[in-house]
Amino acid sequence: MNQEIDALYERYQGYDIFTPLDNLEKMTIILEDRRYFNHYGIDCRSIVREVWKAATFCQHGGASTIEMQFIRTVNSRRELTMYRKFREGLLALLANFHFNKIALLRSYLDIAFFGSGLIGRHRASEVMYDKAVYELSPKEAAVLASMLVYPKPLHENPVWRAKVERRSNYAIRLLPQFEKRFEQIKMC
Repeated sequence: MNQEIDALYERYQGYDIFTPLDNLEKMTIILEDRRYFNHYGIDCRSIVREVWKAATFCQHGGASTIEMQFIRTVNSRRELTMYRKFREGLLALLANFHFNKIALLRSYLDIAFFGSGLIGRHRASEVMYDKAVYELSPKEAAVLASMLVYPKPLHENPVWRAKVERRSNYAIRLLPQFEKRFEQIKMC
């Protein structure tokens, strides 16, 4: 396990953590992990919530933090087991002691799957909007962040567009209440 953390360190040690969050980073936090800056890779509140839902036979899912999603993407492990979740949580916890939260977020977005042929935020931004990531409007960024849950299919369809639009509108509605939190974040 330590070898995996060391490999990540080699790859991402030079990340610029002093640049303010861009719109895509903000929207990803809003949609994927609202308590991102309040935990160390494992969000205990989300875990308790999802266990309660499962115990009461309600629809459940989630509880993965951005760090856990990053670890899953790097490792390419998809099996649906408690062992995998435990391992992701442990690696996410270890990653938080080796890396800055901003570097972890940016690293995840650089390798995230946004849909067919869209690996990484730069490629997704270029293909979807013909813009650099830092030029995206909040609405455009919200659409890309929504594609982390609803990746773009090879052939777009109205059902996919409606799901992405609904999720991105939700992020836009939440943005004002998160802006103050984003301004308070220390970059180092």
